[in-house]
Amino acid sequence: MSHLVCPAGHDLADGEVFCRIHGVQGQPPTTPADHSSADGPTADSPETQAATWVKPAPSHPARGEAAAPRVAAGPAGGGAPARCWNCDEPVAAASNTQCLNCHQSLTPPDLVLDFGASNRIPLRGGGSVVLGRDPEVSEWFAMFAGHLSVSRRHATVGVDERGEPWVQDDGAMNGTFVNGAPIPRSRRIPLRDGDELQLTSDVSAQVRAPKRETP
Repeated sequence: MSHLVCPAGHDLADGEVFCRIHGVQGQPPTTPADHSSADGPTADSPETQAATWVKPAPSHPARGEAAAPRVAAGPAGGGAPARCWNCDEPVAAASNTQCLNCHQSLTPPDLVLDFGASNRIPLRGGGSVVLGRDPEVSEWFAMFAGHLSVSRRHATVGVDERGEPWVQDDGAMNGTFVNGAPIPRSRRIPLRDGDELQLTSDVSAQVRAPKRETP
């Protein structure tokens, strides 16, 4: 049996059938005239075959070779990653229950009062908070300590058992306003997502209802 030649033009060693470099089968040696013309290499010439041949990709991994990992687009394997309702940080895994950045529960509250500068008061169904400067009645008194126009007990904000937010003026000297309109004293007024709650001219909060936001 005569030796074979790789389509790229170099000789294969005795007994070799496939080229070690290109992985193609060797051919009996031929003369250049058999595979070329005055215009250059033909479609079946060794030079053309060596330049255009591409080793096909296997349809499955070879034995002992791990399959390439599948990359999920988000925590649930598709779509945009979920984000924390409080700080907007992307959720690292769908199994997380607490934000790794701000440490808030990843379950959105029924109501958030956003006073700006990271001053947010979250509320869930059945809960309420007093807004004012009196530390004995308001756990958030430090937020209003520098605002003397805010009464010591200014207003109460809550969410009923059905998840409906409300606000009540508690007899504040300077009044309580929703979207610029004063509200009556000692009567619960509904709050909606997007409302502005104003205690004084320089203290106001954006009302957010994460569970009720329109997708």
